[in-house]
Amino acid sequence: MRQAILHGESTDKIAERICRVMDNGAYNARRIAQTERTLIQSQARYEQMLQLAARGVRLQKKWVARMDKRTRDTHAELNGTIIGLQERFSNGLLYPGDPSGPAKEIINCRCVLIAVFGTAKALPASPKHDILRRWTTNSRKLKFRTFILKIHLSF
Repeated sequence: MRQAILHGESTDKIAERICRVMDNGAYNARRIAQTERTLIQSQARYEQMLQLAARGVRLQKKWVARMDKRTRDTHAELNGTIIGLQERFSNGLLYPGDPSGPAKEIINCRCVLIAVFGTAKALPASPKHDILRRWTTNSRKLKFRTFILKIHLSF
């Protein structure tokens, strides 16, 4: 699986292989493929960040969620969160797909870990800050959620 992901195979192609090898249904195979893809990509990025930090590069990490109707609430709340490299995000994970976390936080996760060079400072809430609006559908109800991005990057 790791080689397939590193060679750029699509999640669908990996899921097809899982179906054949493990005699799994398409849904389960796709879920396994997506979960493993997130783990491998995030783990590799995190390890690269640790190597850069060991060489003296100042950096932090940022959680980026897909922000669509399938995004977990806990991951939507983390979207854009910047923390120290060794810190854990509020959901207990070091990075998206972190295998030390609970299954409810990692299975089918599609989030991405991004390196942020320099340091970030939290700013007080203000209408001047960017507003990210997220529309989600829950049964027949349409929810509106607003997240105020309170991050200012300084290098």
